[in-house]
Amino acid sequence: MNGNKKVILHLIFDGILFDRMYSRFEKMEHYENRYLFGSLNTDKEIKYIKNTEKLIRTDSLEKWGQIVSDSKVDVIYMHGLWPDYLKAVDYIRDEVVVMWWCYGMEIYENCFGLPPLMEINIYKPRTFKYLESLGGFRHRVFFILLHRHPKIYLLLNKILNYIHRKPEIKLEKMLSRIDFAFTPLEMELQELKKKHPYIKAKPYVLRGYSTKEPLVIHKDTGNILLEHSANISDNHLDIIAAIKSKKLDLQDRDIYVPLGYGDERFAERVKNEARFDGANVHCLMEALPFNEYKEMMGGCTHAIFGMIRQSGLGNIYLCFRKGIKVFFFKDSILYKQFKANGCYVYSIEDDLNDLSIQEPLTIEQAANNHNYLYSIYDNSYGTDQQQFDNILKDYKHDKH
Repeated sequence: MNGNKKVILHLIFDGILFDRMYSRFEKMEHYENRYLFGSLNTDKEIKYIKNTEKLIRTDSLEKWGQIVSDSKVDVIYMHGLWPDYLKAVDYIRDEVVVMWWCYGMEIYENCFGLPPLMEINIYKPRTFKYLESLGGFRHRVFFILLHRHPKIYLLLNKILNYIHRKPEIKLEKMLSRIDFAFTPLEMELQELKKKHPYIKAKPYVLRGYSTKEPLVIHKDTGNILLEHSANISDNHLDIIAAIKSKKLDLQDRDIYVPLGYGDERFAERVKNEARFDGANVHCLMEALPFNEYKEMMGGCTHAIFGMIRQSGLGNIYLCFRKGIKVFFFKDSILYKQFKANGCYVYSIEDDLNDLSIQEPLTIEQAANNHNYLYSIYDNSYGTDQQQFDNILKDYKHDKH
């Protein structure tokens, strides 16, 4: 503790979400925040972080470890969980509270040279085939083992690491050390604990606040949003195939396909395939300013998302705010979570037809989704500082 302030050491990477969280933490008066860059590569250019004035960087493991083990540090707050962070587990003092804000990618994809922590197939068939085709024979074998036979992949990985004397990947050790974990969907942490019993972290949420906007009711059929990025795991190719197979009447409908960030080569493939008879398809190859994006969304009455993993929550919540009818694949964890929460969401397989793609949400359906959204963003939970105080108070109470 630094004087009367608790010290939070943030482990960070160069990501687009950091600045949003930075401003929230800096407003917490009873805390001192320190920001340690995870990588020891000090030559790496910072592309996305704007608030760099308090960023700590070092190319020495010894110095990096000293910062983590500093006796003044009370909380270590990990923004995501990435390979660069795993070395911290050797330096974290026993009395320090460890918190993990999960991004999603680190539990759904091959981020550590190991099978994903969540055992779900995040790629639909056409997307899987596309990814499989990107490399030669060795790539195809690796990809199929990783995503279809993870236990065999894990065994081979252990054997090869032993032969080549590669250092131990300390993922399990770090996950078992975490005291609090935030996953964007409640279901994710529950599933992680089932699959990996050594994870003991309690769930936490730092609930934001958003001014409640008026309920939007669409009386007429409007435009369609197709996905939110050029991330390959969004399964665009399978959405496109599903829409075409249903022979939907999309005459004179405007369809917006945001492809401004993600995989550029994949974005071009999607642009070439996203053609529907009679529809006006707009592939957005550059990210729009947020106000323009919101305005574009305001003209949409329907949205179709193909991700199986948790992704694009900001876009989905914007749909709930704007009274937009949302479709997912049935095996999407988002579809399962929102259905469990009582939201009106629809399946591509069973519900996407000529009638449903024409009909907007009813007043009751739009109001239900709107109210759900603002139950998440509600100032009754208190300020970020009050919420953080309560989390640490509960931790101290549990310890005693």
